[in-house]
Amino acid sequence: MFKKRKQNISVIKTIITKTSDQAQHEKEVERQAFLQARTCPECGHLHSDNRPGIPMKYEGTNTYVIHSDCTQCKTEWRVEYKL
Repeated sequence: MFKKRKQNISVIKTIITKTSDQAQHEKEVERQAFLQARTCPECGHLHSDNRPGIPMKYEGTNTYVIHSDCTQCKTEWRVEYKL
């Protein structure tokens, strides 16, 4: 009596984790957040692109925060945004 061999069955799945519309929306939100982080809310001075810090993510949330400071009037602020 012959034993039946198990067939090797492979399953390949494609799961979309982010659509192109979602990616574009996130990019626009980040662009606006960085613009606010570069612009002093007190004196309106627009800092160079490298002024804002790296966005930090609040643990367990989709909320990010960027801390900034103004070299002209010494104001400090933060910009929060959600993705």
